[in-house]
Amino acid sequence: MRYMKEIVEDTNLEFATKWDRRTNLVYTENDIDEVRAKIRRRRLGVLREVKIRLKLKRNRRRRRSASIRGGERL
Repeated sequence: MRYMKEIVEDTNLEFATKWDRRTNLVYTENDIDEVRAKIRRRRLGVLREVKIRLKLKRNRRRRRSASIRGGERL
C-alpha cells in the first residue's frame, strides 16, 4: 500500500527512476565474501572474549577455594 501511495502521489514520475536505481543494486561474489569474512571475524572475537572470561572466572574460583581450604577467607 505504501508503494501505491507513492506512485499515485508522484507528480514528476520519479518513482520509476527511484526504484530502477534500487533494483540495479547487485552484490558480487566478492562483496558477499567480504561480509562473510567480517561476520566470521566478529564471531571469533566474541568467542575469544567468552573463552577469556570463563578462564578468569575459573581462576577466581580456584583461588577462592584454595584460600578457604588454607584457612584464609576473602
